[in-house]
Amino acid sequence: MKITLITALILLLLIPVAFIGCTKGENDPKTSKYCLVTKWYAQGDTSQTSTKFSYDIQDRLIFWDGPGPVDNTIEYGNKSITIRAVAPYSGNYSIYYLNDDTTTNYSVTYNGGIVLDSTLYFYDASKFLIKSVRYTDAFGKDSVIMTYSNENLAKIVIYNSNGTAPQATFDYYTDSSKSWVYQNIGPYNNNGLYLPWLGRSNKNLIKSYSSDFNGNPEPITITYQKNTDGYVTKYIMNFMGTSDNHFLEYKCK
Repeated sequence: MKITLITALILLLLIPVAFIGCTKGENDPKTSKYCLVTKWYAQGDTSQTSTKFSYDIQDRLIFWDGPGPVDNTIEYGNKSITIRAVAPYSGNYSIYYLNDDTTTNYSVTYNGGIVLDSTLYFYDASKFLIKSVRYTDAFGKDSVIMTYSNENLAKIVIYNSNGTAPQATFDYYTDSSKSWVYQNIGPYNNNGLYLPWLGRSNKNLIKSYSSDFNGNPEPITITYQKNTDGYVTKYIMNFMGTSDNHFLEYKCK
């Protein structure tokens, strides 16, 4: 199975995750316009493949209308962020406890109001996430090590409690990655999603990646179409002779 942004969201429907608005000039301080993702979807858009986002006046995401029946609200506390599924799934939520620099120190995920797992996060001096350690009663401890090159994620190794160590490696274009959402076009920490409070995102757009997460290390290559402001409007994922088209829509300022 290819791990894409939409695929990951479907897999995590009942363990809420969410997104926050991108900042002005996130990876390009000279830009005069910034855009927030309002929708993304796969070719043949249906309720099962599209995701819509709503923001507050501070451009923070406050509601995620995701694929299928489960939507999520996002609440911002003084030093925490809570992502909660709407009723009748409101017992499923995640709380991210923040450091003073707004990166996440640790998180706790609840399923039906019962703790499912907890995760510690570690960063380098440049605020890139380099390690996470997840604890579960069912499976024990899993660790993830991530390395970077030229301000881009170069390699992920997941050390599972069952002794396996799946990994992924990446190549990049020189094109600037203007939104944190693009980080999720490829796999991320523990097969989860990149969120803005998990440190810095990639500087450039992912060109290809090889992963044995699914038992097949053949690389996935990615091509992009962008608007005049440099934001991705379409990306095509090529894998073993097949192509998948994905689309992004924005509101811009």
